[in-house]
Amino acid sequence: MAHDNQGHITGYILARLEKQANRGEFREIAVCAEHDFMKVARPLVETVRSVFIEKKVAALQAASIRNPWFEKLFPEYGFFESENVGVFMYAVLDAAKLLNDLSPVFLKRLKEVKNWVGSVQMECEGHWILLSKTEKGTERINYADGLIDIRVELNTKILTKLIFGVAEIQESIRKGELEVKSSVDETTTNQVLGHLFPQRQFLIMDYW
Repeated sequence: MAHDNQGHITGYILARLEKQANRGEFREIAVCAEHDFMKVARPLVETVRSVFIEKKVAALQAASIRNPWFEKLFPEYGFFESENVGVFMYAVLDAAKLLNDLSPVFLKRLKEVKNWVGSVQMECEGHWILLSKTEKGTERINYADGLIDIRVELNTKILTKLIFGVAEIQESIRKGELEVKSSVDETTTNQVLGHLFPQRQFLIMDYW
């Protein structure tokens, strides 16, 4: 694990020695979002790599689920080939149910927005949810008393990518993958959207 000067955990690496194949495997690297991924991850990789070398492994392998950080990091240590060992696929059959199921997630994320109260409407393929943030907290509502502050219109494809954190909200807007209408200033709008759709530095999936 990596720690900052106050002793707080800033990241970790998960690795294992595959004895039968005499291979060192880097399975997972996680870094807190507020820290620089490369600065935290590089010393972790170097430490584990040194252990593998001491064990005299025949090969090193870094598993990645299309993680761009891995593609930047591991070539520094002689990794030259990317191997796909699995494909993750999904299909959304009911946009209304998806929005309904995601409502608690959005409400929790809205609660973390500082110095802002207002309403957000999320519309996906003809279905919508309306979320409200007041000084008392957040809740899902059926109608707004006044003007809705931020409206987001998108389809299930980009919504799912944004929820997984594999798409970046501002880039998606620039590409025209979703439409945002806002009655508040740009800085506030971006702050709210950034909390609703945070980009993740890693994605953990369990599989058997």
